[in-house]
Amino acid sequence: MRFLKIAGVLLLVCSGSTCFAESLDEHWSLVTGEDPISYQTVASLRQSSANSIRDEKAKDEVLPILEFRCVPSTGAPIEFRIDWRRFISSFNTEAGFKADGGKTTWLKLGVDQTNKITLSRSAADVEKLLARIAGAQMLEIEIAPYSEASVFANFDISTLDAALGELKEACK
Repeated sequence: MRFLKIAGVLLLVCSGSTCFAESLDEHWSLVTGEDPISYQTVASLRQSSANSIRDEKAKDEVLPILEFRCVPSTGAPIEFRIDWRRFISSFNTEAGFKADGGKTTWLKLGVDQTNKITLSRSAADVEKLLARIAGAQMLEIEIAPYSEASVFANFDISTLDAALGELKEACK
């Protein structure tokens, strides 16, 4: 695997014939590469939670990952997903999004086949979330794993607006 640092802002990681470009930001990573499930090239803006949560066995701590993504050159809208890195549900569920301690916005989310990743179900959901959190500093996401008490993941979204601009460029 090769690592090349370019202008102090990009890190190019190459393994075989596949390369991933990653921006180095205090809060967000912008990655372009092949999705291991769909085999499509995706651009992905990611951030790990500022706090950990317990896994489904209550043995280990895991850091959920908030991700905004798109398939470049298709005109497809940006989607969001949260990889909870633990079992959440085997069917659609709701998550609460609270920006800067304000009112919680609840969205119905899909769940992928691993039952650990929740995802947006429509472009309207993404637009609603982005409008709700625009200009905010902190985002708290609440979800209740199946038959368990709610867990909370917190994200520093103070640089999200600028990072989304980079993602939108990568999505063209």
